[in-house]
Amino acid sequence: MKKTILTILLSVASGITFQSVCNSAEIAPLTTDDYQQIQLSNFSSPDIKEIHKAELFGSYIGGVPRGKFLKIDDKLVDQNRYFTSRIMLGDVTNDQLDEVFFYQYSPGSAGAMGLNVYSLINSKWSSIFNEPSNTHDNNETERFSNEYLTNNRIRFYDKRTDLSGVIDISRLKFSEERLRTMSLKTDPISEYVIHYENVGCGIETIQWIFAFSHPNSVFSLHNHYIYKFDEHKFTLYETRIHDNEGVIITRKKYY
Repeated sequence: MKKTILTILLSVASGITFQSVCNSAEIAPLTTDDYQQIQLSNFSSPDIKEIHKAELFGSYIGGVPRGKFLKIDDKLVDQNRYFTSRIMLGDVTNDQLDEVFFYQYSPGSAGAMGLNVYSLINSKWSSIFNEPSNTHDNNETERFSNEYLTNNRIRFYDKRTDLSGVIDISRLKFSEERLRTMSLKTDPISEYVIHYENVGCGIETIQWIFAFSHPNSVFSLHNHYIYKFDEHKFTLYETRIHDNEGVIITRKKYY
C-alpha cells in the first residue's frame, strides 16, 4: 500500500523564485554575531541513543524569519542565499533515524521551492536529494515547444525527455490567433510530495507549464524519484505529464 506522508505546496500567489546552492566550498563562515537561531529540531538515533540536532540560523526582517544557514550536529552543511527556509524531519531510508529536509524559498513570481535532504551515512551528514540542483539547466523555461492544431488543441514536445502529446486548452478561452502565436514556459518546482512505499520512499516534484502568464496553466510536469539503498541517494525513476485534471497524458520510465 502506498501512503503519502508529506506534501509541501507554496501557492503561486505567494510569489516565490528559488535557486539551490549546496556546494559547501561556497558557504560563508557562520558566526553567532551575525545570525540568530530561528529553528531547532532535536531527534534521536535508536542505535547508539545519540541526540542529533538540526538548526536553522538567520535573521528576522519585518518580523518574518529569514532562514539562511543549516547546521546539523553543530556542523554547517548548507545555505539558502535567497529569502527564507525551514527544517522538517522524516525517515525516508527505513533506518529508524530521521533525515533532515531543508526547504528553501525566495521572492519571485513563479511560486517556486527547493529541497535538499540530508542523511547520516558513514557518520557523515550527506545530501541524498537536491532538486533543483546547482547544475540546473538555465534553459529550463524553454524546454517545451508547441504547435497549434485545430479546435483549441495544441501538440507539445519536451526537448529534454522527447515526450509529446496533444491537449485541449479550450478552457483558457484564447482566440485562435493567440493560440497560433503562443509559446509554452516552464515554471520552477512549486510542490514536493513525499511518498512512503512498501519498501523505501519516493519524492515527486511538480512544475507547471503555462502560456503568456503564470495563471494560464496548460499542463503539469511530474518527476518521480526513488531512493536507491545501494547508492544512498534518490534517482529519477519516471517523468509524467498530466493535464489540469490530473490525467496522465504521457510518461517515460528511466529504468
